[in-house]
Amino acid sequence: MTVVFGSNRADPTHPAAPLPAAPGPALEEPLSRADFRLLQALVDHGAMPAAAKAAGLTQSAAGRQIARMERRCGVALIVSEHEDIRLTEAGWALLSAGRRLLGALEGVLGSLGGGPTRQLPSTLPTLRMAAFGTDWAELADDLARRVPGMLLNILAAEPGQGRELFDRHRADVAYVWQAPGSRYRLDRPATLDLVADEPLGVALPVNHRCADQSVVRLADLAEDRWLVGASVEARELLSAACRGIIEPRVGFTVESAAQLRGLLGHGRGVALASALTRLPRENRGFVIRPLAEAPRRRLLLITDPAVAGRGLAAVLLSCLRRSYVERAGRRNPTYLNSADFPVDVADIATAAAVDGELLSRLAVLPGLPDGTRPVTLEPEDLHLLRVVAEYGSLNRAAPILSITQPALTRRIGRLEERLSVRLLLRGHRGTVLTPTGRRLLAGVSDAESGLHSVLSGFQDSRRKPGLAV
Repeated sequence: MTVVFGSNRADPTHPAAPLPAAPGPALEEPLSRADFRLLQALVDHGAMPAAAKAAGLTQSAAGRQIARMERRCGVALIVSEHEDIRLTEAGWALLSAGRRLLGALEGVLGSLGGGPTRQLPSTLPTLRMAAFGTDWAELADDLARRVPGMLLNILAAEPGQGRELFDRHRADVAYVWQAPGSRYRLDRPATLDLVADEPLGVALPVNHRCADQSVVRLADLAEDRWLVGASVEARELLSAACRGIIEPRVGFTVESAAQLRGLLGHGRGVALASALTRLPRENRGFVIRPLAEAPRRRLLLITDPAVAGRGLAAVLLSCLRRSYVERAGRRNPTYLNSADFPVDVADIATAAAVDGELLSRLAVLPGLPDGTRPVTLEPEDLHLLRVVAEYGSLNRAAPILSITQPALTRRIGRLEERLSVRLLLRGHRGTVLTPTGRRLLAGVSDAESGLHSVLSGFQDSRRKPGLAV
């Protein structure tokens, strides 16, 4: 099952093809690296004095810079709570798009010949994935083999937290589960894929009266105390599993899987369990048994089509299904054949390859460059080049940029000197970008488009309704 909300952005333009259109109006004042660095400092420190110091500003200058950014964006980017400052949803969206753009700038420098000659691990294209659970070593190994050149950054998050990270642009994809009949809303274009429709069993203390049964009926557990996670989703899942059969009596609300396992081992209650629940190795304190009613939960992969694209989403989907099958087979082989997959288990290993062009769109860093190496390319530099390319003349571009033609010529010259490449060709028919200049703009066009998409969304007078899932 695949459901698509929104539309995929175009792939970056090949250097030999026509120059990609500017992602926004030429007259827009571009946000700077310093703007994004200040937003990141606010996230890191949570207070204006410390954030201003980290960004190399006075507190008053930082306040003015935030105010200017908010005027430019037309929305509030921060909110104060007593002495603490946090980003608004709009602030998170802007910072995420800025991180992506700065990551693309860092990545494209190496291909131009004027940037770093060695690409450090922290500057590799990085996919940020919010996922429930903690055992993702095999997934990381699988993706490293099948998508060379890409890093995976797993953000451990329960379903509600994962959706929030995705909505705030802090994660590019989210792996979540959903109770039957549950609905939630996404405020961001997304593609949803069903990883598995997973049957649930019940975990019983080893001395429970039903522990020796091959299949357990929910009606037999009407008087038992249930152990349930603290999240809203965990309670919804328990209610949905028992609906119309019994009214579950919650005995303990647990904060972690370790706490749940400890209470089961002490015989303090029963709990829903999946095929991925690991059984104790020795001195078994609990067992897992199928439920006659076979309640289920849906495992979903949520992707941002502008970042991951269908090629990478297909590989992720394949790897997640493979991971489920292998882990369930080791831990609870009895349940393996009862999970419904959208595709045949034998075909899980096959998926479309991810090419280098897609990875160039995935220029995502987990954070901003730390400034330990010289910065040679700014968002404003892209703005200058796009305006010159659009108007085909330094003379015509200069007034648009509110700068004199000699000053614009000097700025372009200094940029070419920093990069050690030629970016413009001047002739009797006007000024055009060199192939290197076109490759530079093509390499960051998707990240620029993502930033422009966020900025355009700020301008909407009404908030569009969320998308029900």
